[in-house]
Amino acid sequence: MRDEFDEPQNGQFAKRPRVEDQPPSKVLHVRSLPIDTTEAELTQLAIPFGRVSGVLMLNNKGQAFVQMEDVAQAVALVQYYSSVHAIVRGSVVFFQFSNRAELSTGSGSANRNEKQNRILLVSVSNLMYPITIDVLQRVFKK
Repeated sequence: MRDEFDEPQNGQFAKRPRVEDQPPSKVLHVRSLPIDTTEAELTQLAIPFGRVSGVLMLNNKGQAFVQMEDVAQAVALVQYYSSVHAIVRGSVVFFQFSNRAELSTGSGSANRNEKQNRILLVSVSNLMYPITIDVLQRVFKK
Protein backbone atom coordinates (compact mmCIF):
# COMPACT_ATOMS: atom_id res chain seq x y z
CA MET A 1 0.00 0.00 0.00
CA ARG A 2 2.89 2.32 0.75
CA ASP A 3 4.15 2.27 -2.87
CA GLU A 4 1.28 4.50 -4.00
CA PHE A 5 2.62 7.35 -1.85
CA ASP A 6 5.58 9.67 -2.37
CA GLU A 7 8.16 10.33 0.31
CA PRO A 8 6.80 12.03 3.43
CA GLN A 9 6.69 15.79 3.59
CA ASN A 10 6.16 17.29 7.04
CA GLY A 11 5.48 13.80 8.38
CA GLN A 12 2.67 13.18 5.86
CA PHE A 13 2.78 11.06 2.73
CA ALA A 14 1.71 12.86 -0.44
CA LYS A 15 -0.40 10.64 -2.67
CA ARG A 16 0.96 10.13 -6.22
CA PRO A 17 -1.39 10.90 -9.10
CA ARG A 18 -3.00 7.70 -10.36
CA VAL A 19 -1.84 6.58 -13.78
CA GLU A 20 -5.48 6.20 -14.85
CA ASP A 21 -5.93 9.93 -14.17
CA GLN A 22 -3.30 10.92 -16.75
CA PRO A 23 -4.54 13.30 -19.44
CA PRO A 24 -4.77 11.76 -22.92
CA SER A 25 -1.52 11.55 -24.83
CA LYS A 26 -0.41 9.72 -27.94
CA VAL A 27 2.01 7.64 -25.86
CA LEU A 28 0.41 4.68 -24.10
CA HIS A 29 1.78 2.59 -21.26
CA VAL A 30 1.08 -1.13 -21.59
CA ARG A 31 1.32 -3.42 -18.56
CA SER A 32 0.82 -7.08 -17.63
CA LEU A 33 2.56 -8.26 -20.80
CA PRO A 34 4.05 -11.74 -21.01
CA ILE A 35 7.82 -11.28 -20.60
CA ASP A 36 8.69 -12.38 -24.15
CA THR A 37 6.06 -10.25 -25.91
CA THR A 38 7.27 -8.86 -29.24
CA GLU A 39 6.81 -5.42 -30.79
CA ALA A 40 4.82 -7.09 -33.57
CA GLU A 41 2.29 -8.47 -31.08
CA LEU A 42 1.76 -5.03 -29.56
CA THR A 43 1.53 -3.40 -32.96
CA GLN A 44 -1.17 -5.90 -33.94
CA LEU A 45 -3.30 -4.73 -31.02
CA ALA A 46 -2.83 -1.04 -31.84
CA ILE A 47 -2.90 -0.95 -35.65
CA PRO A 48 -6.73 -1.08 -35.97
CA PHE A 49 -6.82 2.38 -34.35
CA GLY A 50 -4.25 4.06 -36.58
CA ARG A 51 -0.58 4.25 -37.40
CA VAL A 52 1.82 3.13 -34.67
CA SER A 53 4.78 5.50 -34.75
CA GLY A 54 6.88 3.78 -32.10
CA VAL A 55 7.14 0.93 -29.62
CA LEU A 56 9.50 0.78 -26.65
CA MET A 57 9.68 -2.58 -24.89
CA LEU A 58 10.74 -2.68 -21.24
CA ASN A 59 12.43 -6.05 -21.29
CA ASN A 60 11.87 -8.35 -18.32
CA LYS A 61 9.31 -5.99 -16.78
CA GLY A 62 6.22 -7.03 -18.70
CA GLN A 63 5.66 -3.44 -19.78
CA ALA A 64 5.97 -1.33 -22.91
CA PHE A 65 5.18 2.05 -24.41
CA VAL A 66 3.29 2.40 -27.68
CA GLN A 67 3.15 5.72 -29.51
CA MET A 68 0.26 6.37 -31.85
CA GLU A 69 0.40 8.95 -34.63
CA ASP A 70 -2.02 11.27 -32.81
CA VAL A 71 -3.94 11.62 -29.56
CA ALA A 72 -7.35 10.80 -31.09
CA GLN A 73 -6.09 7.36 -32.13
CA ALA A 74 -4.68 6.74 -28.65
CA VAL A 75 -7.97 7.81 -27.03
CA ALA A 76 -9.93 5.43 -29.27
CA LEU A 77 -7.57 2.56 -28.38
CA VAL A 78 -7.78 3.16 -24.62
CA GLN A 79 -11.56 3.52 -24.72
CA TYR A 80 -11.96 0.30 -26.71
CA TYR A 81 -9.63 -1.78 -24.55
CA SER A 82 -11.23 -0.45 -21.35
CA SER A 83 -14.39 -2.37 -22.31
CA VAL A 84 -12.88 -5.25 -24.33
CA HIS A 85 -9.92 -7.23 -23.00
CA ALA A 86 -6.68 -6.90 -24.96
CA ILE A 87 -5.09 -10.34 -24.93
CA VAL A 88 -1.51 -11.34 -25.71
CA ARG A 89 -0.76 -15.07 -25.53
CA GLY A 90 -3.72 -15.70 -23.25
CA SER A 91 -2.86 -12.88 -20.82
CA VAL A 92 -5.02 -9.79 -20.42
CA VAL A 93 -2.93 -6.65 -20.94
CA PHE A 94 -3.83 -3.10 -19.98
CA PHE A 95 -3.41 0.14 -21.93
CA GLN A 96 -3.36 3.51 -20.20
CA PHE A 97 -2.18 6.99 -21.08
CA SER A 98 1.44 7.73 -20.32
CA ASN A 99 2.82 10.90 -18.78
CA ARG A 100 5.27 11.04 -21.70
CA ALA A 101 4.43 13.34 -24.61
CA GLU A 102 6.74 11.51 -27.03
CA LEU A 103 8.75 8.31 -27.05
CA SER A 104 12.44 9.00 -27.10
CA THR A 105 14.80 6.12 -27.62
CA GLY A 106 18.49 6.30 -28.36
CA SER A 107 18.15 4.37 -31.60
CA GLY A 108 14.48 4.71 -32.53
CA SER A 109 12.84 7.44 -34.57
CA ALA A 110 15.80 9.83 -34.31
CA ASN A 111 17.99 7.58 -36.44
CA ARG A 112 15.32 7.10 -39.09
CA ASN A 113 15.81 10.72 -40.16
CA GLU A 114 19.56 10.39 -40.53
CA LYS A 115 21.12 9.94 -43.94
CA GLN A 116 21.74 6.31 -44.82
CA ASN A 117 25.33 5.23 -45.15
CA ARG A 118 27.09 2.34 -46.83
CA ILE A 119 28.97 0.92 -43.88
CA LEU A 120 28.56 -2.79 -43.27
CA LEU A 121 29.99 -4.67 -40.31
CA VAL A 122 30.76 -8.29 -41.18
CA SER A 123 31.99 -11.05 -38.88
CA VAL A 124 33.44 -14.13 -40.54
CA SER A 125 34.04 -17.30 -38.54
CA ASN A 126 35.01 -20.89 -39.34
CA LEU A 127 37.12 -19.87 -42.31
CA MET A 128 37.62 -22.66 -44.85
CA TYR A 129 39.80 -20.56 -47.17
CA PRO A 130 41.44 -17.11 -47.10
CA ILE A 131 39.01 -14.19 -47.21
CA THR A 132 40.24 -11.04 -48.92
CA ILE A 133 38.63 -7.67 -49.50
CA ASP A 134 37.99 -8.71 -53.10
CA VAL A 135 36.06 -11.80 -51.97
CA LEU A 136 33.96 -9.72 -49.56
CA GLN A 137 33.28 -7.16 -52.25
CA ARG A 138 32.03 -9.86 -54.62
CA VAL A 139 29.82 -11.39 -51.92
CA PHE A 140 28.22 -8.09 -50.86
CA LYS A 141 28.24 -6.29 -54.21
CA LYS A 142 24.48 -6.50 -54.74
